[in-house]
Amino acid sequence: MPIINFGKKEILCKLVYYGPGFGGKTTNLEWLHHALDPDMRGDLLNLATETERTI
Repeated sequence: MPIINFGKKEILCKLVYYGPGFGGKTTNLEWLHHALDPDMRGDLLNLATETERTI
């Protein structure tokens, strides 16, 4: 359920991506992060694992 802050004119929500490996989940999140205004986004943290990519 999103959190709506009318005073700041912002909507906070969580995205959940589920699917098989190499299905485009990480690529999609990286593209969304890149497309957002740098002043309006936080950092995107990538966790290095031995077998898969994790954000």
